[in-house]
Amino acid sequence: MQDHARAGGTTGRKPGPPGHGDADAASGTERSGIERELRRRIEADGFPGGRLPPERVLAEELGVGRRALREALSVLEGEGRIWRRQGLGTFAGAPPAPVEPQMPRADALGRLASPVAVMEARLAVEPVAARLAAMRATQPQLDQLARAAGRTFGARSAQDYEDLDSHFHRTIAEVAGNVLLLSMLDLLSRVRREARWGQMRAASFSPGRLERLGAEHTAILEAITDRDPARAEAEMRRHLRAVAVRLVGMDPLPLLLPPEGGEG
Repeated sequence: MQDHARAGGTTGRKPGPPGHGDADAASGTERSGIERELRRRIEADGFPGGRLPPERVLAEELGVGRRALREALSVLEGEGRIWRRQGLGTFAGAPPAPVEPQMPRADALGRLASPVAVMEARLAVEPVAARLAAMRATQPQLDQLARAAGRTFGARSAQDYEDLDSHFHRTIAEVAGNVLLLSMLDLLSRVRREARWGQMRAASFSPGRLERLGAEHTAILEAITDRDPARAEAEMRRHLRAVAVRLVGMDPLPLLLPPEGGEG
């Protein structure tokens, strides 16, 4: 009997229901028929709300296997007649345009972001900018940066210093030559114009602190001028950590580091 079954080319099994075994394999003719029927229904608005039934239900309605149905659906998706979304289902027509997330305005971010969050962001952006500046600065740019650093020593008020300080840091980002880093720094600078930052700067401003800040700027400038990327990055990080301690009373850097023993 076994030899007879092999000779006859059959396993002796009865065809299974749609969606199972060899009966689910799609021939070109079968798939084309499914495609035509689906196109007809789509054009006739035959799916309530534009949503197609689940594959199992639709296969039973059409009397076809699920594999054949899936292949036909893939063809229609390629034609732009349907779209599918995991967890939502299959829909007739073109997919909806993606909704771009809206970035909060800088003034709103200034109210939402804590001073610690701002310093964390600066620590993530500005040391990298200083490293790149040390690698890419031209001599005219170094001269411009030296002038910007020197002007901070002449600040007469907290607001005056803030303007000169922002110019120095922005010049570094410009010299870094990365438009995305520069854009992020500009956003952070706008956030820092929020009222509470002005109050914090005024409370921490003094001639003695002005000298210390100027010395920190000079250390950053010298590292960039010496074209020492690692030192420029380290000096910028040291400066920002000191600023954070003066303004918010804490060093945010440990929050940005992986736990001891590795990142995993």
